[in-house]
Amino acid sequence: MPSSASGRSSLYRLNGLKPAGHKVESRRIRLNARGRLITFLLSVALVFAGLSVGVQHAESTTGPQEVISYTVRPGDTIWSYAASVTPAGGDVSASVDQIMQMNNLSSPRLQVGDRILVPDNQA
Repeated sequence: MPSSASGRSSLYRLNGLKPAGHKVESRRIRLNARGRLITFLLSVALVFAGLSVGVQHAESTTGPQEVISYTVRPGDTIWSYAASVTPAGGDVSASVDQIMQMNNLSSPRLQVGDRILVPDNQA
């Protein structure tokens, strides 16, 4: 009976998998601590990237909005602009929020010379 090594090589030769005389080697990838950390961080980044792509939806239920463009002058405030466009009996603070959102402002502070958009509620 042939040895197991020669039996395997003849089996490879018959199936055309590997030429006779070559050993079959199994290779395992071993990661050190840095490699495991990098693999983990890449996996986490891919998960967050996948989640953020599916989350960003922007829809407008109000439709197109007529706007007026103002250049900020000394003494002007968002509150004064909001008060000028808020209908009688309306909530001025809601108009302030709307103006801040329309202009991507994180603070209600205005700089002289800035141009801001204000909703035109008379249209």
